[in-house]
Amino acid sequence: MNIAIGTNRATNWSDSPLLRAGSSVGRKVGAGLQALQYAQMISVMNRLPDDYLEKAGLRRSDIPEQAHRAIYGEEVARRR
Repeated sequence: MNIAIGTNRATNWSDSPLLRAGSSVGRKVGAGLQALQYAQMISVMNRLPDDYLEKAGLRRSDIPEQAHRAIYGEEVARRR
């Protein structure tokens, strides 16, 4: 949460005029943040020990798909 400068009210990023207006800048910022979250999720998952991944029913090759699902909330189209 951020405190708006010069006011007594707390705001969050969803209150931002850029995001609220649905501007292209707001969409690009949102997409950029999701891309950073995706990269961080992959990095964290790659550092997990193999036995932990096995207990979770995952293989290392599943990590990109699982990270995508966690961040974007959708299935990744499988390559054929």
